Amino acid sequence: MFTSYGATSNDSTNRPNLAAEGATKDKDETAPLSTSSLEKGKTTTTTSRRWTPGYVAPFVCLFLPWLLCTLNWLSLGFALRYRHPELSWLVVHMGLVAIGVEGYFMLVAWRKRSKRDLTWLSFLLATSGIAWCVGLYFGLATYSMHMRPLYEIQSLETYVNVDPRYARGQQYMDGGRFIFTKSSFPNPGKSSSVQDDSSEVYCAAPVETRDEERLASYDFWVIGKDCCPPAADSFTCAGTSTSAHAATRVLDETDLSKYRSAVQAAASKYGLSTVTPLLLTWQEDPISLVNEQKDIAIHNFTFGALLYFIFQLFGVAVTSSGIMPCTGR
Repeated sequence: MFTSYGATSNDSTNRPNLAAEGATKDKDETAPLSTSSLEKGKTTTTTSRRWTPGYVAPFVCLFLPWLLCTLNWLSLGFALRYRHPELSWLVVHMGLVAIGVEGYFMLVAWRKRSKRDLTWLSFLLATSGIAWCVGLYFGLATYSMHMRPLYEIQSLETYVNVDPRYARGQQYMDGGRFIFTKSSFPNPGKSSSVQDDSSEVYCAAPVETRDEERLASYDFWVIGKDCCPPAADSFTCAGTSTSAHAATRVLDETDLSKYRSAVQAAASKYGLSTVTPLLLTWQEDPISLVNEQKDIAIHNFTFGALLYFIFQLFGVAVTSSGIMPCTGR
């Protein structure tokens, strides 16, 4: 009985206080927000909507086209294409997919009539297409002019102290670079040439020793273009260095048939026997020359990537400054 009475007494005593607290809480919840609070929230929301796109759009427009250019250049111009050609072309086609995605988002922005987004996406799509084409062109050019000959030569053997008196072409079919004996030289007195329809002269001269010993087979031939005038009995394809006694094998199939015709012309003219002729370019140091081609390719890529980045940065700066107007909805 005491306990029950006491509990009832406490409930009746606390009920007015709970009612008062509820009224106060309801009053606080229904009270209007202060003007400063509303302005603070409005400012925060406006700032977030205004500056987030302003940072993201220029960043994407600066780096994405530049990456497309450099990736195409690297994939098609260097080792990836030689070792894994399918993978290199996959990278190139993935760039096309990225450009297609950009076109889709530009179409969405056009349907929503978002002028700001449409301007940035149009700029991104145009410069990405240009970057993709630039990277494709210079990647193919770098590979054909510098890197493919380098990789092909490096995949072959280097032979030292090759004596044309005893060496046969069949023994050196896997050779790419040759260091001959110091008495070896391309003999201009046994050179010959052929001329094509475009008046280009293709020259060839056999490598032999200075002891004037007639060889059983002339299988090493130095070749060159427009360096043995038919009217003059001269052969300057080997240069003027007297210390040169090395050569690099010519693997480019473009003009090999014409050079072989020059070899056959010399063999017929001077009664020379040639079983397995290897076509060479005469050089003083073929190893350093191959490395020089690699340095040229890397230098061109570095300079080109930097130059394109500056070009892209200028375009982004022009777009951001309002020369190409970007207004809101």
